[in-house]
Amino acid sequence: MLTGGIRIAKKEAEINRIVEGISKVLDDKQAADIAVIDVSKFSSVTDYFIIATSGSTPQTRALTRAVDEGLEKMGFKAPKWQGKIESNWLILDLGNVIVHIMGAEERKRYSLEEIWEKTAITYHM
Repeated sequence: MLTGGIRIAKKEAEINRIVEGISKVLDDKQAADIAVIDVSKFSSVTDYFIIATSGSTPQTRALTRAVDEGLEKMGFKAPKWQGKIESNWLILDLGNVIVHIMGAEERKRYSLEEIWEKTAITYHM
């Protein structure tokens, strides 16, 4: 069932491949504080959040391009990022995986990890 995003992967192994691939791309491009949050047991909307901090607008652009290219190499066409670069928070909704690239202030202000901290499993890269 579609719930806002395009479900690009249905099998657990494929979802894990996407999560690992995106996390690696973000790490390679020096995103800070990369966190993968498994919300599959508590959310009907998605299975994983990937959250990363960007230090600047140019880095945010580089991160989004790198994620798009990484998905392409894995055989997926990524939907468009949501949000504006000036907002310091961009979201890519892949259905099973939702990627958040945030500026440091926005990440601290909205504290997505804290919202899920008590129920979900968080992996820090």
